[in-house]
Amino acid sequence: MGDLLVEIKLEYRPLRVGTSRGRLLLSTDLKESLEIALEGRGLAPTTLSLEAPLLRDGEFAIPLQLHQARELNGLSLELTLPEELEYAGMEFPEGSLAGQPLLLVDPGEEGRLGLGLSFGQPLSGGGLLGLLRLRLRSASPSSLMLALTSAMVRSAAGVTDTLALPAPLDLGTGVAAKPTLA
Repeated sequence: MGDLLVEIKLEYRPLRVGTSRGRLLLSTDLKESLEIALEGRGLAPTTLSLEAPLLRDGEFAIPLQLHQARELNGLSLELTLPEELEYAGMEFPEGSLAGQPLLLVDPGEEGRLGLGLSFGQPLSGGGLLGLLRLRLRSASPSSLMLALTSAMVRSAAGVTDTLALPAPLDLGTGVAAKPTLA
């Protein structure tokens, strides 16, 4: 009888955010058993979305929504602002997930705005994080696109993870841009 070849594919996906280790013990009816060390990194399931903006008195209020947050201690965002817009603040209405977080603002260069939020208590769940306020510098052109260019979260365990970015938001229509094929 020839040798029997068995192919086994295994994917190890830890549920906890951060690095986890485990062991796989493969036993057969043969004398030997095989122990395989496993190591994997659980990813933050958190997603972030920019919702339809509200325009009042020349200022946009853009809801930032968190989805599936799991024990987040902080959030770092970078946005690309059109020339016609300037940062006017963050608002955390009563009932928002974040309460009143520590907020750090980096005005950046070339239309890039950096925001860092540190939460007093780890956030879990989903809902309104806060309202990003942007002021119009001049009369509104027909189309203003707001793009989130970087989003990172920090878990209560101290692990940092990058989030998938939502599509750019057209502030004129309140609709996320559709992806284009290259």
